[in-house]
Amino acid sequence: MKKNIFLRALLSFKYLLVVSLILGFLLGFFITESIYNANFSHYTFELETLNATEILNGKYFEESYNRINNYNKYVDYYNEHNVNDSDYKKLSKITLTNEGSYYDLGNDIKYEEIDRTYDGENLKSIRYKGYVKLKYFSYSWLSSNKVSERTTRCKNTLTRLLTTSIPAYNYDNNGIVEAEAYSPLYKITFNSKSFVEEGVSNSYIVGSITAVSLLVISYVGFVIFSYFHEYEEKEYDNKKIFKTPFHKEYWIDSLKCFKNIKDLAMLAMLFAAMIACKFIPIPSGFGNLGIGITFIFFAAIGMIYGPVAGFIIGIISDILGFFLFPSGYPFHILYTVQAALTGFTYGIAFYKTHITFERALFARIVVNLLLNSVLGTYAWGLVSYFSEFSQFESYFLILELPKNLVYLLPQSIVLFVVLKALEIPLSSLGIIYRPEKKEYIESEIDLDNNLNNDKINTENQEVETPLKTTNIDWK
Repeated sequence: MKKNIFLRALLSFKYLLVVSLILGFLLGFFITESIYNANFSHYTFELETLNATEILNGKYFEESYNRINNYNKYVDYYNEHNVNDSDYKKLSKITLTNEGSYYDLGNDIKYEEIDRTYDGENLKSIRYKGYVKLKYFSYSWLSSNKVSERTTRCKNTLTRLLTTSIPAYNYDNNGIVEAEAYSPLYKITFNSKSFVEEGVSNSYIVGSITAVSLLVISYVGFVIFSYFHEYEEKEYDNKKIFKTPFHKEYWIDSLKCFKNIKDLAMLAMLFAAMIACKFIPIPSGFGNLGIGITFIFFAAIGMIYGPVAGFIIGIISDILGFFLFPSGYPFHILYTVQAALTGFTYGIAFYKTHITFERALFARIVVNLLLNSVLGTYAWGLVSYFSEFSQFESYFLILELPKNLVYLLPQSIVLFVVLKALEIPLSSLGIIYRPEKKEYIESEIDLDNNLNNDKINTENQEVETPLKTTNIDWK
């Protein structure tokens, strides 16, 4: 009968359980937002016109888009050729924002008649209620630190496609612009307050339910797996190798590097290498956010010198980096706190303990998802003067979270491989302590036992060998 199987499963797979919790939330959130809401939810709006059939269709929408697109080209042409004119007034473009073709957008609009208005016996207008699928305006956009809400985008796009009265511009081979008069087929009036979302599921609630469900399923699976498999416990003496940082000797050892000139010199070299890596920015593909290899040197500092040194190096690196790599934004203490906690996390994860992939994954989860995504978003919002929650939410969901999720697993693998490779030479130089593998120790013990057993058997064999005797007749 195996004892404490539930506790053993929890302790053995604690980092994977954290990953399952995070992945469960993200899975539920994005499936709800990108699949269910996009295809089964919609915006509603009201408009008044004489004949909705002629205007709420793909052909009319595509013609309107082409007319607006040609007008925008004319604006570029006009602004470029009249910039030196004293009477020149800059023209502005008409912007349209949606996430699909305008032909499909027009064809997918559904509508129904609500009531009619008469002027005497003559029909004056018909009021319609329309429905637009959420997939054409699925997300809010963040532009110049301003959030373009998806409902507002839907309203502005439909209004400009259906009500904008601009000339139809054409271009010949000589670049001459000719305009043809244009007027809408019917007068269209939108009720601007009627644009609302309907049938939208709360992605945060669904994500939370999915996260808890996946966590429970994963835990049950790990319990079953633990029942049929024995695990070799790693050895901790809480002197050279600590199971947890909750020991007095752990923190005393982490302060010794500040009293040793050799350690301080080594620490300075690693810090210089970390700063030098910042001169090599690597685009991440998510806006102006970048990635780099400084996290490897940062983690090495934490592994060799502990969480206190990592915390202090984080503070110094952020302050020094602010002056060496100016971004045009003001200094903010939250970025310093973020860097300090990053170094502290690496120290907690790797200092005087076994280097495992689970620890590398745990460190990157804390750094990527909590410090970079959550705290980083809040710090960026403060220096960028965000005033609304939707601005923080859009920056978090569009830039920070996707970038840190994409690089979470690759960075964890690189971190584990590099630190594991450094463990051997650093231990041979006496810089860190590397424990012997338990299976190696056990094999040595088994070998010694076998040799001793062979020796004992040999001695017994010599003792038990029968002696040749001569029978003497004493009679």
